Amino acid sequence: MTKRILIHVGPGKTGSSALQQWLTTHDAELRAAGVLYPPHDLDGNGVSSGNREALMDLQQVEATFRHVVSATKAAALRTELDASGCHTLLLSSEFFFPAIVDIQRAFPEAEFVVYVRNPIELLESHYNQTVKRHDETKPFVAPEQLRVGVFAHLERLLRTKVPPRLIVRPYGDALFAGGNIVSDLLTVLDLPGVQPAPQRVNASYTLDALEFKRHANHFSLGPLQP
Repeated sequence: MTKRILIHVGPGKTGSSALQQWLTTHDAELRAAGVLYPPHDLDGNGVSSGNREALMDLQQVEATFRHVVSATKAAALRTELDASGCHTLLLSSEFFFPAIVDIQRAFPEAEFVVYVRNPIELLESHYNQTVKRHDETKPFVAPEQLRVGVFAHLERLLRTKVPPRLIVRPYGDALFAGGNIVSDLLTVLDLPGVQPAPQRVNASYTLDALEFKRHANHFSLGPLQP
């Protein structure tokens, strides 16, 4: 039987945390449906790096350390898929998005699921995150020009000699098949019998909460920060 390799690559600010939280806590249900999803840890807020460690190694490249695709780990995943009796290997990590070309070398048959989000929503979400987790104290100021890096990267990928197999999905509750990102991905997997009830993970603050946290960031919060 031909095996399918499906790799969700994010990118950032497109609900990966909620998706990975559901997948890793329902891995037995997925396996029963023929989908192998390697388990991974979650932090206290349900956030993780997904399957990054299952496919990548942290290596020093020139003067910096970064995660790179491991041929050894890729081969181990193939072996695990063959031994599992499953028809599909599913991997998920935002760290995979900039490494699509390298992953394609390891898995030429892989399909890459990419969620694209309104750039204005991305702008708001990035600011929200800097206040929430990175001690931002300055009020939001709109840039003179919107960055559309995700779309530019996808265009570069599609212009390569052997373009990767991309499955591009729109991000948004009103745009997801089934009304949430888990149901949407299960639609891509063709698993209509699995009915998810995903939790909200790493949700955005309300405006009042965002302003409270921004002003609180002027102080040394220490253990209060998380």
